[in-house]
Amino acid sequence: MLLGDINYQELVNANRIVGPIFFCTYIFFIFFILLNMFLAIINERFWAKNKQIDLDTEDTLGIVLKRSLQNCLNMFGCKGLVGNWKQRDENNKGLIRMNRLKSSLQR
Repeated sequence: MLLGDINYQELVNANRIVGPIFFCTYIFFIFFILLNMFLAIINERFWAKNKQIDLDTEDTLGIVLKRSLQNCLNMFGCKGLVGNWKQRDENNKGLIRMNRLKSSLQR
């Protein structure tokens, strides 16, 4: 059976009532312990992969938002902000801080 060879008939011969109860509870708990370990491994891998995907898509989302903002600003005639975007970009990632964006739009 699970985790070894269990002689069920010997358990029944030892005690007709407690033997089968012991056997069933043993199988029940071992099954749930193994299931819990399996699900913990799957869960850990899922969250690690999900975190990696979030980090990868964060830059992509920033780039998409930047392009959308640039297109909107071009439509409304705010080309000065679009032209100076690289000056306001601190890390050369195509992203600027919200307070810098607000101060640029207020000018």
